[in-house]
Amino acid sequence: MGFADHFKKLFGVNKTPHQTAVINSIDITGSGLYINGTPVDMPTHISALEKLLGKPRAEKYKTKEETVEYLESVHGKGMIVNRVNYAWDDLGIYCYTNNGTVLSAFGIRLSKQGDEYKHYPKAEFKGTVTIEGKPWFGVMNSAEDKEVFRRLELGCYSIIADYTDTFDEPESRTEKSYATIEVNLKQVST
Repeated sequence: MGFADHFKKLFGVNKTPHQTAVINSIDITGSGLYINGTPVDMPTHISALEKLLGKPRAEKYKTKEETVEYLESVHGKGMIVNRVNYAWDDLGIYCYTNNGTVLSAFGIRLSKQGDEYKHYPKAEFKGTVTIEGKPWFGVMNSAEDKEVFRRLELGCYSIIADYTDTFDEPESRTEKSYATIEVNLKQVST
């Protein structure tokens, strides 16, 4: 291997645009996300995640006028201009944007059971998910039950864990009873 080949290998110059990283852990904290120990604040620009995770698949959405009105009531007037959702299919990670560039939510696919959306990644997340360093299942299983999901308020974030089957009895739910975990900024009441 010559110097140029060594340089390319060392600095990832040969990395293809759609090649993704290996993600072993995601820790959700009150101050942000930690992906393999690297802090990711929310909201963040999609380019920050691309540097960390690789190039995602993008799904653009045409937003109905009534949906724009609702989303603008939550995110602010003029904030819904180019909704694009991104998925890292091999990693089991996805995110939403309201303007094509800044994340409004970060998601982790735990199971292929449950709802199917075109913006969901094709694979489940294979790594470890924790909340404040604790296993996610114990934390979310004791969070507020909203019949179709559980919700936990943590710092400036709202964490939602969707059920794969809403008819399961709460006491019989296991880790496989959850389809996704999404991290959103809390809605601020005015």
